[in-house]
Amino acid sequence: KTAEEAARTFIGTVMDSSVQANADTLKWTYFICCVVFVVAAMPMFFYGFKNTKEHITADTENIPSFTHNLKLLFKNKELLLIVLSGILGGARMVYSYTGGLYFAKYVLQNEGLYGIITLLVVPGGLVASVLVPWMSKKFTKKWSYIVVHLFGGVVMTVMYFVGYDAPWKMAICAVGLVLLGIPQGVNNIITYAMIGDTVDYLEWKTGERGEGICFAMQTLINKIGMAVGAFIGVMSMSIAGINTETGTVESPNALWNVLILSGVISMFACAVPMFFYTLTEKRQREMVAEIEARKAAAK
Repeated sequence: KTAEEAARTFIGTVMDSSVQANADTLKWTYFICCVVFVVAAMPMFFYGFKNTKEHITADTENIPSFTHNLKLLFKNKELLLIVLSGILGGARMVYSYTGGLYFAKYVLQNEGLYGIITLLVVPGGLVASVLVPWMSKKFTKKWSYIVVHLFGGVVMTVMYFVGYDAPWKMAICAVGLVLLGIPQGVNNIITYAMIGDTVDYLEWKTGERGEGICFAMQTLINKIGMAVGAFIGVMSMSIAGINTETGTVESPNALWNVLILSGVISMFACAVPMFFYTLTEKRQREMVAEIEARKAAAK
């Protein structure tokens, strides 16, 4: 018995030292990679800055102030609806952030599966890139956006009730992830086009286009989405009772509930503001024609 205990103690010591050595290796590998990428990127950015020439002469005497741009932003109610939708949809892809990593590592006991989880949405995104032009023409951008997110909410609801505790259930969830690539892909493509329409709306309403402040909102939406996804992922770690030292999870079901239900709520919620969005393709063409008529009359 003493020899057995000694052997277990020895094996445990070796494993602990191995884990620590691996952690140290990963830490330095990450640091060195970051340094290499930064060193390689800096001259590229400088080259681009040095050799990029502006071909449009800017009006340096009438540069709008930051306050003026903010006022323009709040006059663009159609854009604000898109921003609100983006904020509400911040958790629709939470499983592809830290939460998905925790699920693969501590519940499925295979950290490598996280890569598969994130790759499964790619085929759906490719399908979305083909569908968007057809959907926009057939159903308008507004209804394409609404329908694909309602579809995504239904898919995640099915995944929630199916669960994950059997191979066939995981297979169904894998199909669900592929399908979820469609709303994600449509969102990534169609949102830019919709923001472009709100630029025309702003010019029609105020006489100023304000492309900068309008398209800056897309970056804001993306940042908020990443922040919300990371926050829920970290929060799920505490809710599920994950112990990183022992690699155990007190409540795997709690982790599953957080990851999937937050996505369900986010998918349905982000569609709600778009019901109040009024910029149809027909209206956008009419506004552009009216803007051109004003310019022609001014000349």
